[in-house]
Amino acid sequence: MSDDSKQYVGKDIDVIFHPGRCVHSAKCVSGLPGVFNIKKKPWVHVDGETADKIASQINNCPSGALDYVWKSHLLNGGKQMFEIKEGTNGFYVGEEDHKEAEIHFVQNGNHIIIVDHTIVSDSLKGQGVGQALVKRLVEFARTKGIKIMPLCPFAKSQFDRHEDYADVLL
Repeated sequence: MSDDSKQYVGKDIDVIFHPGRCVHSAKCVSGLPGVFNIKKKPWVHVDGETADKIASQINNCPSGALDYVWKSHLLNGGKQMFEIKEGTNGFYVGEEDHKEAEIHFVQNGNHIIIVDHTIVSDSLKGQGVGQALVKRLVEFARTKGIKIMPLCPFAKSQFDRHEDYADVLL
């Protein structure tokens, strides 16, 4: 994060504002008044809406002045966090060239993604990372209006356990 950037911390997502990039088009802030209110201090209330709606709204920012970071708490009292990053065909924890955990998919047309594998390193197993990756993928699908076909056994098991994922299940 650059020196002039400001990070607003939320439960499931953090919002980052880069004022040097802002062109004041207001497209990024006009759709969620419970989150973005330039007449209040602080002007960003991250937990004022669901993380997927915030991400969808920020994706409308034409200048890149607003950005976001998805996050999930590990199952140790919420003291540690891992950052879930978006890759070309999936989401991962770690670095692009050294992924510690990953959920991978292939696009099948414009409205379907097929999950073909989920991998979690031994050092992260048992900490909820796999479940968090599936949850992040579900949020992504909702934001994009697409369906998920979970061929990966782990992802399939998560869809079987979570009735609230049915809206994106193919």
